[in-house]
Amino acid sequence: MKKWMKLYSIVLCSLFVWSCYDDKGNYDYSDLGEVVLEIENEETVMYGEALEMTPKVTLKRTTEDQYAWAWEVALKTSSSVPEFKRIAETKVLNIDDFREEVGSYDLRFCAIHKASKVETYAYCKLTVDNGLSKVYLLLSQQANGQYDIDAVTHPGGIVRLNQYSLINNEYIPNAEKLFYVNSAQTRDELLYLTQTEGGKTISPIDLAYQGEADGWFFDAPEHLRVSHLVTDYSARDQFMVCDGGIHYMNNVQVPLKASVRCRLDDLDYNITGVGTMHNSSGLGRYAFYDDKNGRFLEWKFAYGQNYLGELTADATVPFDPLKINKRFIQDISGKEDRCWFLFDDGTDMYLYTFKDGAGVYYNVTLVPYEAPVKLDAVLRETFSKATAFCALKTADKFYYAVDNVIWIYNASTHKTEPEPFYTDPDANMRFVKIYYRDKDEAEVVFAGNSGDEGHFYQIKVDYTGRLAEPTEKEPEPFKSYRGFGKIKDFVYKYKAVS
Repeated sequence: MKKWMKLYSIVLCSLFVWSCYDDKGNYDYSDLGEVVLEIENEETVMYGEALEMTPKVTLKRTTEDQYAWAWEVALKTSSSVPEFKRIAETKVLNIDDFREEVGSYDLRFCAIHKASKVETYAYCKLTVDNGLSKVYLLLSQQANGQYDIDAVTHPGGIVRLNQYSLINNEYIPNAEKLFYVNSAQTRDELLYLTQTEGGKTISPIDLAYQGEADGWFFDAPEHLRVSHLVTDYSARDQFMVCDGGIHYMNNVQVPLKASVRCRLDDLDYNITGVGTMHNSSGLGRYAFYDDKNGRFLEWKFAYGQNYLGELTADATVPFDPLKINKRFIQDISGKEDRCWFLFDDGTDMYLYTFKDGAGVYYNVTLVPYEAPVKLDAVLRETFSKATAFCALKTADKFYYAVDNVIWIYNASTHKTEPEPFYTDPDANMRFVKIYYRDKDEAEVVFAGNSGDEGHFYQIKVDYTGRLAEPTEKEPEPFKSYRGFGKIKDFVYKYKAVS
């Protein structure tokens, strides 16, 4: 049966072919020639910058005037049918200001035969990026008095100016600080910008505006003046200091919003300084200085219940954290097992030190380390003039900036080291922030201003906190950038765009 069916099919096909052959002149065959298109397999373009591509076109038995050209993009999605959008109708692609959303695209180049409308394609994987995957974000004041966010990529060191206004078409009034939170707990990231009153939530992916500061709270306080945001490395527990009050956030709960102002059983409080300590596993503990009552508070991590309470210590410690009673000057944090505070009683300045009393990976305890150190008159005046402080992660030392010079204070000897860490050749330079980014990579980053021009610096350091020697991997341990607006703050954003 199968053989007869096969034979029957062959006979039918033969008759059909013969009829076509016998039908002379019914069909005309037109040779369209051959066009071969070649473009880059992959290309990355920065949002708001030029997208340029020159294709290679090979023609056989045809001429270029018989073709029209087009470029089209389609966002990569889980859909099996991409939706292409035409972006140009030229042979050479040249778009000065490309503004498709950040993401991955299929880019195709089309050769369209004018007479027959037959299309030939070449494809490219196009990535639209904004250079904000791993980057320093700089809050800088512009000539109009308002603020923008600039960027310096890491490790590439590419400067991208005015990134906030580029995506939002507006500047930021009365900006104060940037806070970046990268949560290992929830695998997400948040970027907060505070203002003199209020603030904004900004997308950490492309800096797009997302909302106002009242959305940070379940019940927003009357005055939205956020001075601190501290977290452990997993960002499970977060503490926002707003108008002197502590507001707790738990990143396990949804939505992530700050609670009402934490209460104390005895007295009201006013937080002016926060010392932080993170051990090697990323656990965090915080010494909140209550300026109203001259004492330290801490968050009590108790089984089944967490709450705000006094930072108590036994009678054998060198100082009582509940009896400071001095004016807060500065907190200096960044080392795993130390944090420092500067206080002034109107006559003298004192250095207070906390250590980690636990010394284990699964816990941190804040314990007074030594008796308060009374600083001499010269150092008191020097620290009073300092504009930035930052602890080393590898030694009991901290950096401080006075005028155009950054010094190192050795907390073990209680003396400033005689050799400056960095002296800027511009006598008008004034530093605004110093940040020790990572103990393993050992990089110190700082920013300053000469007049209204912002400068940004990256320095690789050795274990003692000094400029590292050049290596094959890092032939330039010192890098500097200029041309920004007047820098007020900066943060390091380190989560790659997924």
